[in-house]
Amino acid sequence: MKRALSLALLCSLGCADEAILELEITYPPQTEGAAYALIEARDSAHPFAANWHPSDLENRPFQLGSEATTERVSILSDRTYEKLRIKVIFCPDENCTERHDSAPKAWFELESPFYIGEVTQWSFRFLNLPTLARTHPCPTLRAETEDPACEDSDRDVDWLIVDQCRIGGCTNGSERGLFCRMDSDRHFCEP
Repeated sequence: MKRALSLALLCSLGCADEAILELEITYPPQTEGAAYALIEARDSAHPFAANWHPSDLENRPFQLGSEATTERVSILSDRTYEKLRIKVIFCPDENCTERHDSAPKAWFELESPFYIGEVTQWSFRFLNLPTLARTHPCPTLRAETEDPACEDSDRDVDWLIVDQCRIGGCTNGSERGLFCRMDSDRHFCEP
């Protein structure tokens, strides 16, 4: 299923000059305490620990399946951001909000995911639900089957920082799956 996510910091579907981030999240099978997942996104001015008051345009909870399921969301922006923060909240029912203090959560910070007039992509695959005491989406110990975004991540911080070179767009990428020019840290979407 694919949906458009329009938030207070992002433009609505009618924007003329916009950037689009195609987000793909693969969730683990549902459990008794986690039958739904909710994606929220804000710019880096919003602290992760704060309750991000949802707008009327906020994404709706996504129902998890008995096997791994994938949610595809288009996040639209009318300007570029140095960093985009994403929360994934797992909850037992459709009333999936921050009020579920005991719900598992995962936090992501994407560096430079938007380029006006371009479409970028990023995906993440959860092997398991995050533990209640941890908001970093990668396992504490490295695993061979973990998502590639976890490979060189700092697991001592509370969120996964996704380098701009791991945000797809404007080229097929290198053999290592990176999207920056070899001679610099400039993304292929940058002029």
